[in-house]
Amino acid sequence: MKKIKEFLSKTKNTTNSVIGALADSTKSYCFKNILASFIISFFAITSLFMVLSKDKYFTAEYITTKSILFFVIDVLVFMAVLLILSTFAFKPKKVLSVSLVLSVTSFCLLLQKGAETNIWLNVGIATICLISCIWLFGRFNEPIFEKEFGFNTVKIIVAVLFFVFAGYMSLMGICRYYSFTYDTFDFGIFAQMFDYMKETGLPNTTVERNMLLSHFAVHFSPFFYLLLPGYLVFSTPAYLCVMQTLFVYLGVFLVLGIAKALGFSPKQTLAICIIYLTYPSLTFGLYFDFHENKFLTFFVLLTVYFLLKKRFIPFYISAFILCTIKEDAAIYLVAIALYMLISERLIKHGSITLLLAIGYFCFAMSIKPFFGTLTDMQFVNRYSNYAIDGQSNLINIIKTVILNFGYTVSQMFSVEKFEFILWIFLPVLFMPLFTKKVSTLLLLTPMLLINLMTNWVYQYHIDYQYTFGTAALVIVCSILALKSMSNKAKKTLLVSAVMICIAITMPRMITRNNSYIKDYFAKKEVFTQSEKLIDKTLEK
Repeated sequence: MKKIKEFLSKTKNTTNSVIGALADSTKSYCFKNILASFIISFFAITSLFMVLSKDKYFTAEYITTKSILFFVIDVLVFMAVLLILSTFAFKPKKVLSVSLVLSVTSFCLLLQKGAETNIWLNVGIATICLISCIWLFGRFNEPIFEKEFGFNTVKIIVAVLFFVFAGYMSLMGICRYYSFTYDTFDFGIFAQMFDYMKETGLPNTTVERNMLLSHFAVHFSPFFYLLLPGYLVFSTPAYLCVMQTLFVYLGVFLVLGIAKALGFSPKQTLAICIIYLTYPSLTFGLYFDFHENKFLTFFVLLTVYFLLKKRFIPFYISAFILCTIKEDAAIYLVAIALYMLISERLIKHGSITLLLAIGYFCFAMSIKPFFGTLTDMQFVNRYSNYAIDGQSNLINIIKTVILNFGYTVSQMFSVEKFEFILWIFLPVLFMPLFTKKVSTLLLLTPMLLINLMTNWVYQYHIDYQYTFGTAALVIVCSILALKSMSNKAKKTLLVSAVMICIAITMPRMITRNNSYIKDYFAKKEVFTQSEKLIDKTLEK
């Protein structure tokens, strides 16, 4: 009898403990649901008000036109509906997690409203997105997409996204060209140069220096001959706009291959591909004419891809093509070679790659005078802040870096350049800097040399062509840094970065593209007549 009483007593205590634990859990769970629903409702109703009020929302007088009581009622009603849906849903936490991501992303998208170039506003947007994801995955730990899928599905989705982005941006470029909105400097230089190449085989232009001169005297870019066959077929500068766009977005397939080679899951790989497609430093620069620099992205990624796959014959072919894009493209290959030597311990191939990069750079710089004599040294003069007695050359730059390193650092970190650093790293949440393998940061040396050391303003501004090589290496460094992180950290950072990139890039892309496309089709007849008039004038 005594044993029975003891057993019943223990059973009672255990039951009470279980009931108490369940009660506490339910209480905690309900609080999480209510708090999440409130946050979602607040962002959703705020987004709705922003849409309905348009530009008035961004004025202090806006509060005089709305009642805070109605706003609170709207939030509470939306919150009640969301709680009901989440309560009766098969997976309530899934409803709340997806709703949170959508509502916060919508708010951040609408918050731009013409302020896409305001980096400090984007810092705020990034903060909101990151905090939301940290809270989301910390509290709910619920996957945004529950269903598993394989890499074949990822390839199909990425292919669709590629055609959407590349097609949309190509259409924008074509409309810009036929509506005469490209500039003589620099688009006119390359349009004329390719016409000369078509007729004579020589990369000549009269625009670049107000005299007949080979473009190779300014920048040695034999890579252009790879684009010439297509130009012979289409015979229009619009072809150049399309080709540079295609090459930039084709890089997404290389990013997919790199992520897969490094062991990322299909979901993680898809997120990385979306980040690439919406990365501001790639998209924004496409609005500035045609430049050889924009082909750097593809060939930097292609070279890294073959390196990770240990396919060294195509690696060297890709590395050589990379160098031919421009004389200073060899700097990106030097960074890859240093990474091979120090991080990957590939002594043989790293040494060969380093010698190839240095040798090609010396060759390219020495051969330029054979195409024409210039009073200005384009590459060196952009580092005139290191000039000694008014003379800037590579030797002076090297001396300054070694003997006056403090001065060099002061030139690299000004207010404008700090903003540039934010533009580069903020969309990927500074992931490259959190790598456990510090030697990976060697891949970022071109950013220091090409973008930060110079006093040429265009080289540290993402609206121009000088960020495309750097952007490729930042994406690679981000992927390498993510590789060693926990799954929870990967999920938080990837979802946050996707939200940030979409919020920063898509408003500008949609606004500017629609403007160019609508303008062309609204005045198509005028532009067509203008084109015919120009053709008649040239025939005479």
